[in-house]
Amino acid sequence: MKIILGGFRELLPDSHRKKLSDEVITRIIDNHAPLGRKKKLFFLDTAINPALDDKGLLKYRKVQEADEDELLDELGNYLSSVEKLKEGSIDDSQRTAVLQKTVGFFYQELQKLVASLNPEKLLEHLVVRHEAIVQEVAEHRMQKLCSCSRTSRNEE
Repeated sequence: MKIILGGFRELLPDSHRKKLSDEVITRIIDNHAPLGRKKKLFFLDTAINPALDDKGLLKYRKVQEADEDELLDELGNYLSSVEKLKEGSIDDSQRTAVLQKTVGFFYQELQKLVASLNPEKLLEHLVVRHEAIVQEVAEHRMQKLCSCSRTSRNEE
């Protein structure tokens, strides 16, 4: 802030520069930004990392817990009614077979879903959704990096 305020002083007419002396700048900073914890501003140039630019993108929508629960209920119904599995623990010798049946079930569900989609502008829609995910991942990574660097500085 001393450098920024000093830069402002250089923009003042010569007759007013003494009003923003180094001592005045120090008093301003001590008054308005005393030593201690501070909030930080973090500016990014999305031209350098375009993945962080969310302009024109749809809002990222995380998979909802209710959606997961519905799929797991459907899987449970399939495994009990079609595959005749009993509720409870799966024997170690059957785990691979049950996992293969589970993957097969979800693959069939995915095939049904894809077949039900309107192919007109589907690729464009999927690309836009994917870009929203890419942007969300990039933002999450940036936040994680910032929190990691803040944590490591606090530990010093």
